[in-house]
Amino acid sequence: MLKSRAIKLFHRLSKNINASEIKAILTDKDRLLKLVNLSAAFQAHVDELKLMFKLLQDSASGNYKQLPKKTLFSIAGLLAYILLPSDALPDFIPALGLLDDLMVYRYAIKFIREDLEVYRVFLQEQEETTLPDPPNR
Repeated sequence: MLKSRAIKLFHRLSKNINASEIKAILTDKDRLLKLVNLSAAFQAHVDELKLMFKLLQDSASGNYKQLPKKTLFSIAGLLAYILLPSDALPDFIPALGLLDDLMVYRYAIKFIREDLEVYRVFLQEQEETTLPDPPNR
């Protein structure tokens, strides 16, 4: 019951997200990281969430144009769900409040992972092209 309510809310958020809501999500990075750091279960996913956040930033700013709309909306919907304090299981409930957020994360990552890996490779290639040439000896 909880899982289906959480998944339905995630889909609703993903389908109805707009540019101004994405901008609002992008201003809440510190709060997002603070929330996920409260949950030991989320600790293993912090780096992926940071990467999703950076992907959303780069897509919104036009620095990364290969992101499919479906993935953009899924990432935005997932981050919005995590930031939403009164989702399927309110975040203020000690020890349980982020359980639904983690369920939605595990559900949504299936739709996001492939494009996230493509973006990770893109970042590595960008980093390699911006490294200075070694000095001549």
